[in-house]
Formats: sequence, C-alpha cells, structure tokens
Amino acid sequence: MKILSITAGAAGMYCGSCSRDNALAVELLARGHEVTLLPLYTPTTTDETNVSRDRVLFGGISIYLQQHLALFRNTPRFMDRWWDSPRVIRAFASRSLSTDPKLLGDLMISMLEGRQGVLRKEFDKLLEWLHEEQLPDVVNLPNSLLIGLAQPLREALKRPVAPYIVPLDADERRSYYRIRVPAAGAPESGPAAVNSSKGSSIPPAGEVSATISPSTRQELPS
Repeated sequence: MKILSITAGAAGMYCGSCSRDNALAVELLARGHEVTLLPLYTPTTTDETNVSRDRVLFGGISIYLQQHLALFRNTPRFMDRWWDSPRVIRAFASRSLSTDPKLLGDLMISMLEGRQGVLRKEFDKLLEWLHEEQLPDVVNLPNSLLIGLAQPLREALKRPVAPYIVPLDADERRSYYRIRVPAAGAPESGPAAVNSSKGSSIPPAGEVSATISPSTRQELPS
C-alpha cells in the first residue's frame, strides 16, 4: 500500500508526535508498505533514524510572513523556495524563540480555514507537490489541527483521508475550544470564530472541535 503520512515539525526540539509519526512510518516500511512521511512547518527531529522527506511544505517562515504581511501571500514561487528551504528553516529554528499562544492562535485558525483563508498559496503548493508524486492509496493526518488539509487532499487525490485523533484524558474532556469553519459548499461568512465551550455535545455541521491542552488553553483569548 502507498501511504502519504503528514507530520508536523517542531523546529529543533524532540517532539512526541514527531517521534510517533516517524516510528509509525518506520514500522509500516518494515512491513513492506511504501510510505512518504512529509514534514510541515519545519524539518522533524527524532531520536532514531529519520525517514521523513527532506522537503518542508507550509514552511514555518512562509506561513508566518503570509499570516502577518499580505504582501507575502502573492510572492512568486522562486522567492518562496529560498525561505522554504529546510536548511534555512533549520537555521532560524536553531535560535531560542518564544511560542506565545496568543500569536499562534491566528495561525491555527488559518490552517483550519484551508484554501478559504490567508494561507491559500500554501495549500496550492501542496496540491502542486502532489501532482509530482506517486498517487497514494491513503493519506494519514496525525492530529485534528491539520483537519483543514482533509478536503483539498480528498478532492485532489480522490483517495481516503484518515485523521488520527489522539484520545483525550478526563481533564481535556471537560472543555474544548470550538472553531467554526465554513462547511463544504457553504457561503463564506468572514473569519472563523473561536469560542470557549463546555461539555461534550456534538458540534453543529460546519464546525470542527479542536482540543487544546489545558496549559495552552489558559493563555488563549476567550
């Protein structure tokens, strides 16, 4: 089976989800499957043989610039290739940087908005890359915050997309943030909204429930 698995890089840090995604790919390869492990944001760092591609999509530098400066949402591809280079991303990621949840919240919403948001160019780059690769039999998304990739991947590939949702512990089930994104075919109604929501009710159509760890949730604006 040909499997496209997406993994979210965490700069130079050892990340539990990066290690999990890499270990899963290693095991699937050992069982004879053809696995493409594609990093987003930054190259991944693991404590074992890293089987991910030496290619980064949704490069951390690019999406930051596009989120905050409209000019970079229309720059030509030859310019993007410079700051999307894994070597350049690693150089910036090697510095000590703070990750303020209040600043990252807008980026998270833009990822969930998909091609309807300000990161449309990055979604187009992903589709262009897919046309250069072998058609996979299935696509694996490792967490719910990448769910914005599901629709464009399904439409482009006509293949199953399987999000991997990590089970929640009791504390995380007590509350979650509900992120409203336009449903497929629904008219756009402005930027997605983030509202604090209690309980475990099923969200209405057109909404995605994204869980955020309690420590991060306290830092986000209500």
